[in-house]
Amino acid sequence: MAVHLPDEILSEILAPALRVPDSAFADNSRGASPFANYTESTSAYLVVCKSWLRVATPLLYHVVVLRSQAQAKALATALSRNEQLGHFVKKLRVEGGFGISMHTVLSRIPNVTDLYLSLDIISPEKTEGLCKGLRLISPTRLILQCHEHKPLQNKHYLALIEELHRVIPKWDRLVALAAADNIFNEQHNAILSCLDACKRIQSLTTLRSPGVVSIVRKLANCPIREVHIRAPMTAVDLAICASHSELRKLSVSAPILLPPKPEPIETVALPPSLDPSFTPMADVSNEIRDLVWSRVLQLAMSAQGRQPSRGSQKRLKHQKLPFLLVSREFYRLGLPLFYTDVVLRRTRNPVDLLTVLRSRPDLGACILNISGRGYATMEPDPELASLFEIDISSDESWGPDRGRGVPGSRPVRADDAREAILEVIPHLTRLQQFTLFAIRGHRQPIDTLTISWDTIERLGRVAGASLRELSISVFGSGSGEKVLPTIFASFTRLETLRWKGCVAFDLDKADPDVLAPGLPLLCELEVRDADPSLFDVLAVIKPPRLQRFVVRQGVDGSACTAFMRECGPTIEHLDVPIEFVNSLTSSVLDSCSRLVTLKLSWLEFECEDLPSPQVLSPNNTAECLQKVIIVADVRSPHADISPAQWAKYFTQLPFEKSLPALRELHFRSLEWPTSQREINKDPWVRLAESLLEQNVGMVDRNGIKWRSRLKLKRGSRK
Repeated sequence: MAVHLPDEILSEILAPALRVPDSAFADNSRGASPFANYTESTSAYLVVCKSWLRVATPLLYHVVVLRSQAQAKALATALSRNEQLGHFVKKLRVEGGFGISMHTVLSRIPNVTDLYLSLDIISPEKTEGLCKGLRLISPTRLILQCHEHKPLQNKHYLALIEELHRVIPKWDRLVALAAADNIFNEQHNAILSCLDACKRIQSLTTLRSPGVVSIVRKLANCPIREVHIRAPMTAVDLAICASHSELRKLSVSAPILLPPKPEPIETVALPPSLDPSFTPMADVSNEIRDLVWSRVLQLAMSAQGRQPSRGSQKRLKHQKLPFLLVSREFYRLGLPLFYTDVVLRRTRNPVDLLTVLRSRPDLGACILNISGRGYATMEPDPELASLFEIDISSDESWGPDRGRGVPGSRPVRADDAREAILEVIPHLTRLQQFTLFAIRGHRQPIDTLTISWDTIERLGRVAGASLRELSISVFGSGSGEKVLPTIFASFTRLETLRWKGCVAFDLDKADPDVLAPGLPLLCELEVRDADPSLFDVLAVIKPPRLQRFVVRQGVDGSACTAFMRECGPTIEHLDVPIEFVNSLTSSVLDSCSRLVTLKLSWLEFECEDLPSPQVLSPNNTAECLQKVIIVADVRSPHADISPAQWAKYFTQLPFEKSLPALRELHFRSLEWPTSQREINKDPWVRLAESLLEQNVGMVDRNGIKWRSRLKLKRGSRK
């Protein structure tokens, strides 16, 4: 049964959704308009039902914002058909000239009290409608916007300025002014002189404090009582500003800029113990005590490890350490939990870990995760040194890790760290995560510790049955000898593999029956700088659950033909350089029939080559592809591909035939224009409009999908 609410209650419900904050309405600062967004119009509330239409109409028309000539014409048409609507309008924001329609609008809003006018009238905008309509209203507050430093000389701008000089003396209710930020504009200052001659302004709003005194002086004959500065200020700066001789007798206000508050420290107020000598669980067995306290410490130390904060990995050790210092019992029970997550930051850390495990071998089974986030090998890189003109022979900053300042300690080099890791691995029987390598992007250099193939083989034999994530940079033998890939069959629980290293595999000597059951749970594969034989091995293994495949660089697509043919049918998310897909012998969409997301990246970020025609024009229908992401600086002046070439490429795609499910084309370097003038000139907007006809939305870097704007019919521009 339908529920009928009184109009008063329904109005209170709808008001928050339809209300326009005055801070947004009166925003005349530099930059994009606060209304330059591409969200659903609030007018959608009016079409829910008749009662919502009746109640929401006055709320919707209370504040009117016009950002295009088409909107102005639509409003004029609505007001002409229903004169009652104009009586609801109390605030009007006009962000341009908008032609003759403005005369109709202004003639039908007799109750308007707040008027926002943009003085940035650039040809071919026309202001004849504004000039005819301004004399028909009498606002109480005038808000001016003026960003242009250079004086405009087009006739429509000058006509608007002249009309303001004529109508301001007739606006006998005008008592509040929000001055523009540009105090050096001559025409703006001329309007201030006109307002000063009228002697009516009582309230003045400015954007920043530096221009307050200048504007107050220009309005010296006005009975100004209060000055409001919109930009936040500290209390001290506000007091200094208010103490100026021109402002002492005025009420000066501004939002107070508070100093950043330190992060609150969570503390628990514990009541004093009634019996200081009381020992918890003193009468229970040692096994029960250990079981309970171990569980308590596990929860407490894991909660500390989950706290999100800057440098959390660096602070992880210090967050867990205090628990071990409470008592000997806590130290004994908490030490295995302390070594659950091990972070290797320096070259000497693997050596330190090996020292601990030699004295306490039992702790090896407690280690579940080893990561090298921020790992620094501190080894000289001749190529980088040559690029930045660094003399590595004398620069100690490129030297090995020093022994913590201990006299006589031998410097720890990368080879020592590798040997230490090789000796540590036999202790890691329950290891789940081993990440000494993090691929951070297509172009960023990676500072990581490379490990030998012997280390990988030992890791597979010891922890292959428990390891879930493996991120490594591997180097092969110096002689170029090929290695056997059979160890991949040992990683039976591996879900994520990130690989860097040109290790050559001897597939001829490997038993396919041993390889085939390998990597049964692998879901994500990320590769950078790999030998082509790696993909031949993976084509034989054919991981049955591989869903995400990422290539950074150093991989030739033509060498992955067998891999894409065998593994492609399970891949749902593909992130590859443009060179990779262009070098494939067939469309990547034919190989990856279940592909949902395709991300194409240009390694140099500047567009040099378009995707080949076959990339998005498969022979078979790509029934699952929903999203294509383009990572390239398409707006760069150095790009070799023009917007027209991009438009031609995408508009010629067979969407209905080959890409029926595609709904989103995401350009990571685009940002939608915010003014009508920019929108009319932007070629990417025209591409977005044409793609909308194919039911494909175009998305910018902020994740905003382009929405069609209200347009004028051809021949109706006046």
